Amino acid sequence: MQLDRGLRADEEEATADLPSSFFDQAEHVDNISRRFPNDPHLHSYLIRIAGAIAVAGPEVMPEEVAAFPNIQELRLEPWEIAAYQKLFDRRAPEAEEDNEDLWLLYMRAAALRIKVDEEATLLAASTGAGISPESELLARAKQSLDSGKELDEQFNDFLHEAVYYSNPKILHQLYRSRFRLLRGFSGLWLIYDRGGQRAGV
Repeated sequence: MQLDRGLRADEEEATADLPSSFFDQAEHVDNISRRFPNDPHLHSYLIRIAGAIAVAGPEVMPEEVAAFPNIQELRLEPWEIAAYQKLFDRRAPEAEEDNEDLWLLYMRAAALRIKVDEEATLLAASTGAGISPESELLARAKQSLDSGKELDEQFNDFLHEAVYYSNPKILHQLYRSRFRLLRGFSGLWLIYDRGGQRAGV
């Protein structure tokens, strides 16, 4: 019993100096790893999204959260913010067809969009300077392009489900998130293709 008390005291003392942001970050990492086990390449971007959205309480509407400076940097849509809140029990579904599969798609697409934009910027800087892109960067970009194709197929499947035609709001969200991802995808592909040729890939 004395040993147990001593161990608990040591543990409390060890964690007492840690800032609350450490525990918030650890919670985000755990949540994202649990909800997106098949997307390790998106985890850092999903965690970034989680950290930005979690600043607002559940009583703040997604449209209001979208106006926050840290959210505007990520260029998130209100329904993507709502998808995060719903996934982690911070907001209730708005309709029967508003479900977990839809939320996961919105979140994955938003994270991939951020990743694609970053990689396109890095590739453009390399090719603009006349430098062959690093093979690691090209590999990450190729992975993003493959993920983009997969997510586009998922968007296509959702858009062909009759249930979403009865909900024009969700239909509009699906189209807008899909086209935003496609715009980033096509931009990255063009730069990747030019950089890959320069690097002999």
